[in-house]
Amino acid sequence: MSKADNVWWTRKAKIENEARLLKYDFHGQILLLWYSFFSVAMSILTLNESSFLKSIIQNGEVDAKLLVVFSVLSLFVSTFVISQNFKERAAKIKFCYEQLKILYVKLIDNENINDIEKKLFEEYESILKSCENHLEKDYITAKVNLFLSVKDKSKVNPHPTDYDFLRFYCNKITFLVIILFIYLFPILILFFI
Repeated sequence: MSKADNVWWTRKAKIENEARLLKYDFHGQILLLWYSFFSVAMSILTLNESSFLKSIIQNGEVDAKLLVVFSVLSLFVSTFVISQNFKERAAKIKFCYEQLKILYVKLIDNENINDIEKKLFEEYESILKSCENHLEKDYITAKVNLFLSVKDKSKVNPHPTDYDFLRFYCNKITFLVIILFIYLFPILILFFI
């Protein structure tokens, strides 16, 4: 793989990395709202000693411990989401892949000039140090998404392997299962307390 190709694939992986972090940020914000709403709803139902709530809870008694559980859960989720800085990290990665695009064009223009190419590759390493590295799953996602989106599959180099496809779909399914569980967690607590 040429140095220009290396920069191009790194840029594609960084784009997937940014998209993943923005997706995490979106779900984090929705989860904050969802858990806060659920805590307030449980507070109201507990104050009114709702028959609906009593029918859901196994022992039939609405306890103040339930409110503590939901308050701690909301606190945990808000602390976790805030501490991850998903949006800020995504912005740094976006800046990085925009710089990689400029570098890619320079490398293509100077492909056969070794001294310039060496200097540009040093610039590449400097750009990579300016933000966090992408995960391997971002690179796999970039390969598979590109492969699935082009008509002429022979132009995609390197081709995603069967193992890449397996990991791509496993990553998607794992994310969906985890996010579904996190969204349903407050409801599951009601049934198992």
